[in-house]
Amino acid sequence: DISGVAPLTPASATAYGSVDQVVLSAFGSGYTFPTVDFDLPDDPNGVQASAHAEFDPNTGEITAVVVDNPGSGYLTPPNVVIRDGTLFDPIRNGGSGALATATLAVSSIVVDSPGSGYISAPSVVINDPTGTGALAEAQVNAGTISAITVTNPGAGYLRVGMRKFI
Repeated sequence: DISGVAPLTPASATAYGSVDQVVLSAFGSGYTFPTVDFDLPDDPNGVQASAHAEFDPNTGEITAVVVDNPGSGYLTPPNVVIRDGTLFDPIRNGGSGALATATLAVSSIVVDSPGSGYISAPSVVINDPTGTGALAEAQVNAGTISAITVTNPGAGYLRVGMRKFI
């Protein structure tokens, strides 16, 4: 219910995220030249995230993964792979065993269907119980949702999603 009057046709939108952090669940060992790879984004216009690994040169244990470029266009957090060397130039008998996962911050929201009959801007609700703090505002033009602007990206989202406007 928006301003006491429901829209004739509800709008819908898709929220896209950027990597906000990478958490190690296993440190591995034996790394001499660790590299970090992320999956490609879901949005064809998105940018692949990039990061580098910090490691203990004595044990080869990964100590942290630092996000260099959070990327954009992810519907869900990308898989993270920590290699010794690169995919195209691996180090044989190098390090292995490090495991990491990424979480997302909401970076953009694309209007899929603008709906109709809006007399004022509806509330935008980011629907993912794992993340916190994401906020967005909708703009209305001639009764339809013309754009949605992310005002706070939040953090820790495991699956970016958005309910229809409420």
